[in-house]
Amino acid sequence: MTSIDTETDGRATIPLALVVEDGDDLRYLFCAMLGELGFAAIGVSNADAALVHLHTAGPFDLLLTDVNMPGTMDGSALAAMARRLFERLLIIVVTAEPRQALVELPANVAVLAKPFCLRELAAEIDHSKIRQGGARGSFICGRGVE
Repeated sequence: MTSIDTETDGRATIPLALVVEDGDDLRYLFCAMLGELGFAAIGVSNADAALVHLHTAGPFDLLLTDVNMPGTMDGSALAAMARRLFERLLIIVVTAEPRQALVELPANVAVLAKPFCLRELAAEIDHSKIRQGGARGSFICGRGVE
């Protein structure tokens, strides 16, 4: 499997992810993990910055967001807004909180418990793609995940 899709004109495209995490070290780690999976990743520290990037730096294939962050909205609200604005966007909410502590999330928004490893992230991206009606593995590359 390959992480690179081909546009209709034959040019290769790399999937683009937006990582929203207020912790600098975790934001860097999540971007690096996504890089290992074949994504180009942009990291921001809060939902307000994420909304700006979603509108100006995309189109994005994946939104990976923490729940608890500073700013005017948390990751759950960001996920809900992103789902309304970008129907095909894969959205994964990451949190150290128990699942039942989260507010209700929109349909097709996955939750991944912190801490997680590269294999778990890859599997969740794959499952999210399947839930949205895409083909298995269209974004997942095999290196470092098997």
